Amino acid sequence: MQTRSDKIEAANEANNLRFYRFGEFQVDVVEEAIYRNGEKLQINRRTYQVLLLLLERAEEIVTKKDFFDVVWAETFVSDNSLTVAMTALRKILHDDAKNAKFIENLPRKGYRFIAEVEIIKAVPPSVRTKEQAEEKSETTPTTPTTPTTGSATNLKNRKTLAAIFAFCLLAFIAVVG
Repeated sequence: MQTRSDKIEAANEANNLRFYRFGEFQVDVVEEAIYRNGEKLQINRRTYQVLLLLLERAEEIVTKKDFFDVVWAETFVSDNSLTVAMTALRKILHDDAKNAKFIENLPRKGYRFIAEVEIIKAVPPSVRTKEQAEEKSETTPTTPTTPTTGSATNLKNRKTLAAIFAFCLLAFIAVVG
């Protein structure tokens, strides 16, 4: 059974959605990651899904029921689960519930993402220009490179093994002989 989150992900891929950008943050929909000024941040899956739902419905009220239906679709959870996820998300975003820059709490209604969100779509391969394809082929080496020290390293290893073998052979002859 496909959950709503799976359907949203499929729709994002179909629309070539790649990033949401707001403030100093960028959310990579494909990698399911969040970056702050280019640095990847740690975020658990549920907290990421809470953020994604808020971004998908930016400026709209997202109710507790909406969060539970999407993020915790097939799991029984208490209101505390959403509170914990929202607290973790605010910590990641350096957002304050009282002086919100990103997430507004609307008592008895839900939450709303209030910052301006920029949607960035990926360029599908079929749309890339011939120049981009040629540029890529010029920067990509066509023949594999081999290390120049490979032969010397291999020879050194063989000499070391031969010396160890000779030492062991002499030790054996000394003990037996």
